[in-house]
Amino acid sequence: TRAGSAQVILTLFLVALARVTGVNPSVTRVAVNNRFRRGLADSVSVITQYGLCMVDVADATFDEALRRGFATYISREQAWREQTGLPRNPIT
Repeated sequence: TRAGSAQVILTLFLVALARVTGVNPSVTRVAVNNRFRRGLADSVSVITQYGLCMVDVADATFDEALRRGFATYISREQAWREQTGLPRNPIT
């Protein structure tokens, strides 16, 4: 896959969470950095946002769960980029 280490670790956590708790889809709260915004380039502060990450990992192998999570991430990111006027992510 083209997934990076962050996606792999997050997927490992979501799969383990679903298997230990028996709850699916697996949901967690993640903190993301929005430092890339041009207007905040000179800011000297912590700038993060919290978001929910939900992936259906029922009956999925790790590779399938990784693909599902990565596909969800890319589609949400592209929608956000279109909404904010940023260019499309070249990874897709």
